Amino acid sequence: MNEIRIPFSGIPENEITEVDVKMTKSNRIWRYKIEPLLINNLNLKDDIHCQRVKKMQDSINNHDRQWELIQILNTNEESEYVHILYREKNIENNIINK
Repeated sequence: MNEIRIPFSGIPENEITEVDVKMTKSNRIWRYKIEPLLINNLNLKDDIHCQRVKKMQDSINNHDRQWELIQILNTNEESEYVHILYREKNIENNIINK
């Protein structure tokens, strides 16, 4: 199995959320981070969608390179936020001692 999906409820839409997933036998941890990006506060002119996409691209391109983009989420069309899911790249160092 390469991938699992876990539904979470109650995640604040305007706060960064971090989730750690631990594999029991190897004590390896995968770290995930969900970052909100406010996209509906722009002084939008002619091309609303292009401006929003540009803001998302800038945010992703300027993000800490220790994290890799996994998914862009928008679960609620009325939301002012788009959520960007990242996973920490350097999992070799994410081993905990018992």
